[in-house]
Amino acid sequence: MPDTEVETEQIKSQRVPRKAKETIEKSLNFQRFVLLVLIVAVASVLFAVIKDAPTKSVQPSIKKSNHSLNSMISKSSTTTTVSVSPASVTVLVANGTSIPLAASDWSKYLNQELGYQVLPAVDSTTPASSSALYYQPGMQKAAQQLAGTIGLSSTEIFAMPQSPPVSNLNGADLLLVLGPALASKASSLP
Repeated sequence: MPDTEVETEQIKSQRVPRKAKETIEKSLNFQRFVLLVLIVAVASVLFAVIKDAPTKSVQPSIKKSNHSLNSMISKSSTTTTVSVSPASVTVLVANGTSIPLAASDWSKYLNQELGYQVLPAVDSTTPASSSALYYQPGMQKAAQQLAGTIGLSSTEIFAMPQSPPVSNLNGADLLLVLGPALASKASSLP
């Protein structure tokens, strides 16, 4: 019988690891189940967030740095984001001051440095106490872009009036009327 006791002990020792193995497998299965539930929950939350996120249209942008102008007009940033091609915008610059050649200097700068199409400079029909940028229908974004580049505030941008302060717009998309502040910077433009 001693052999039987040894065999019984061997059988018992084999059962214990089998039970332990089953317990471990059950524990691992439970852990896998919990992990799967967590993954599904996180995926559901991410899907809901992505689905409810507002859609933004992305416009390509071109960065243009202009250190000299920005320092002259005391802007805090030296980079301007351009979303309307300046080459597709025609600007007429009108001198609303008595500073000679101010409109010509600004026209040259807008064309040669910033790439705008410009018409020959003119004088405004009335004196300007401050600068103003007028835009034709559909050109508000272009006006905001130009204003930001040259240091005009949003309060200096207007829709083109029925009677603009020049004798002839000559098909201009934008009309920049120089007041004393911008006119005085004309001679120091590049």
